[in-house]
Amino acid sequence: MPSYKDALGSRSTEVDFIGAMRNISIQDRNDEAEQTEDDDSGFTSPASRASHNKLWSTFMPLFRAGRLSLTCVIDFPYRDYGTHPGCLNLSLDQALLERMYVFKADDNELERYSLHAHSLERWRSRVKAIHDRARSISGVNIRRCVRTRENDRFEEAELYGEDVLPHTKYLRENWRKHFRDGQREDI
Repeated sequence: MPSYKDALGSRSTEVDFIGAMRNISIQDRNDEAEQTEDDDSGFTSPASRASHNKLWSTFMPLFRAGRLSLTCVIDFPYRDYGTHPGCLNLSLDQALLERMYVFKADDNELERYSLHAHSLERWRSRVKAIHDRARSISGVNIRRCVRTRENDRFEEAELYGEDVLPHTKYLRENWRKHFRDGQREDI
């Protein structure tokens, strides 16, 4: 598969990436058919937590060199479910739209980069036109996905990933408070 820059016929700017993402095929995860109110199994990984603070630093040179191919994009409901006191633990009706972009570097069949873009758009209120979704991003994290053999399923090496956006520690730690208080423009 050619890199997204080859497909666009341009290698000049990273802004081209946004146009490429809007023009690719996107898979929409059907929550009614595959997920119930109490079942997040389709969106979680049994992988243990790992920290790779240099993951973004590894991803960006590959991106700039046009060595990444976008292999998959999936939209799904983000519930911020967990036992941490700050988690939103949203019901499926209140879940937010999350978009995952999966990238392959060169010809590596055993590793992928997974870029998760969070929005404040409600999953249930998402627009039908997939390319019009996730135009306003509130947070981004990156993860590495691995498998041991080519026919195995990819598993996330980082359960929560490395935060890319927001840049400030304050917003990374307090976006939930702003969300609860209805201060979405601050996120």
